[in-house]
Amino acid sequence: MVVLHCAGLSDSRIADVLNGEGVATPAGGGFWRRCHVWRLLRTAAAVRMLAEGAGGVCAA
Repeated sequence: MVVLHCAGLSDSRIADVLNGEGVATPAGGGFWRRCHVWRLLRTAAAVRMLAEGAGGVCAA
């Protein structure tokens, strides 16, 4: 998700990708929404990955 965000995808598009790949939501559901992506990208772990450049994918 962080890598997709760094690649410039919107939260809605990231949700579409996750749905298309059949990735379960953290609650075990089968349908991602923009708000799920938005919320997860603001967790401490995601913020840390974004700050660190997501393994070289994001520009610092």
